[in-house]
Amino acid sequence: MVGQSIGGFEILREIGRGGMGVVYEARQASPRRHVALKVLPPELAHVPQVAARFADEANRMAMLEGHPNIAAVYAAGEADGVPYFAMRLLSGADLESRLAADRRLPLDEAAEIAAQVAEALDYAHRRGIVHRDIKPANIMFDDEGRPLVTDFGIAKAADEYRLTQTGTTIGTPEYASPEQIRGDDLDGRSDLYSLGVVLYRMVCGQLPFTAPTPMAHAIKHINEAPPPPGVIVQGVPPPLEHVILRCLAKRPEDRFASGKDLAAALRSLRLPHTKCGSAPAPAQTVVVAEPASAVPVHRRGRAGGPALVGLALLGAIALIVGTVMVLRTARSGTSPDSAEGSLQTAVNVGQATGTSQVPLSPQRWPVKWAVGYSVRGRVITAFRFGDGPDITCVLGAFHGDEPGGHAVCMELVRQLEADPAAYSGRTVVIVPACNPDGLDARTRANANGVDINRNWSVGWAKAGSGELSHGSAPMSEPEVQAIAALLAKYPPHKVINLHQAKRMLNPTGADGIALAREMAKYNGLRANADIGYATPGSFGDYCGRKLGLAMVTYELPGGANPWSGAKGSLLAAIRFKLPPRKT
Repeated sequence: MVGQSIGGFEILREIGRGGMGVVYEARQASPRRHVALKVLPPELAHVPQVAARFADEANRMAMLEGHPNIAAVYAAGEADGVPYFAMRLLSGADLESRLAADRRLPLDEAAEIAAQVAEALDYAHRRGIVHRDIKPANIMFDDEGRPLVTDFGIAKAADEYRLTQTGTTIGTPEYASPEQIRGDDLDGRSDLYSLGVVLYRMVCGQLPFTAPTPMAHAIKHINEAPPPPGVIVQGVPPPLEHVILRCLAKRPEDRFASGKDLAAALRSLRLPHTKCGSAPAPAQTVVVAEPASAVPVHRRGRAGGPALVGLALLGAIALIVGTVMVLRTARSGTSPDSAEGSLQTAVNVGQATGTSQVPLSPQRWPVKWAVGYSVRGRVITAFRFGDGPDITCVLGAFHGDEPGGHAVCMELVRQLEADPAAYSGRTVVIVPACNPDGLDARTRANANGVDINRNWSVGWAKAGSGELSHGSAPMSEPEVQAIAALLAKYPPHKVINLHQAKRMLNPTGADGIALAREMAKYNGLRANADIGYATPGSFGDYCGRKLGLAMVTYELPGGANPWSGAKGSLLAAIRFKLPPRKT
């Protein structure tokens, strides 16, 4: 069609083509300007469904005109039976071309591109439009370097999602969300997942998943947790990693609620103008893997489009995978209402924040890894000693650092490093700061104003007026989700929660009293035999009453060096072998 004129536009050259049309550079006589002219080829113009979708794209892009990060539509029409619409001609390359040349972008630039795209998506989502194919090739740059979202060819309004049954595409498998691949109803959070994949690639220089076929790639989006960016390249700031992995959460409700929220989170990071290194992160930082969660697959009966050949086969494979995983879960005896079910839910959330295996020599103790992040993006670090069958978890700073739970935990880490015999044949997992936001602010609460010791699921009730306590829902805080996932990874026999300065041991759970009495033999401590001590909805209540663990809340001795008063009791707890359960 080069050299022809359509609707007052002289076609100069072809600049791109796809499943929904060919794009040309064209010259408009009045007003005098060059435009990008998208034309539906004659061989497709007579297909009613294709022509209707082409018209839909033009109408939707016209609805979104006015946002600086969405390509403007100047005109639309039909000439000699050929539909067309004219858009702003962008002189810059697309993001795909930049990534092909540079692999990784500087951190601040990657975050700003993603933030501007997120704002454009938020503008579309608030008007009921889901793009459904966010990827680097659909993010172009103008001559000032501003990113613009293009190609709304498979976009749909939320209330029109079931309008067509045939010819529907799922977008590009490498960037598609799990719910889009399954054929579920979509909202704007699906686009945020795709944008998270784009951001992952801008930072890491690669996609979160690799697979030999589009179908295999799509299945990984459903069933596998992405490796944290810091495992792929050096120098990824933990808060940025947290943002990326939140975008890539399997469940839409675990992602950012809107593009506006995502843009605000990215702009709050103040990232340097540097690229991440090419080497993997240092070996001492290890991220623990969890098995993929069972994902039910819902089929809608839609046929596949040109973006993914063989979608029906993909659905069948995903259905088989999902069914096998559901059966495996059922055989293990878990249920949504059981303690194990509660932990499984937490594991799913933990995977959403990013857990992926790194090779590790079992002779190197301690293992240090990030089990999650606080609301403010601070790392929640865990240390593991040994790999024996008896597992003790020691946790500090649920209520901030009063009067030194974090310090006592770090002294315990140093003690076990110096004395491997103390954990011989056992496993000890230590989280010095379950609430790193509280450490920073010297407060019981995290950055959401929630006391994470009150954010568990047993007997939970909404906090009273003015009390910053429980949060928006049981287990709503990322710190709580991280600790619950840790308990699922290393199901403990004994849990010690370091607490306030009252010099007391408060047991809960079936064997909590026996453990507390053993610990009370040291340093003049006494055990409180009141099983009902734990506050409903607290961590102690969750571990002791819900999970039935041997749980002791150790209210630390005060003084300038609380470790000196706690050392004997903590080492006794690690050594203590629980009595046999009565049957």
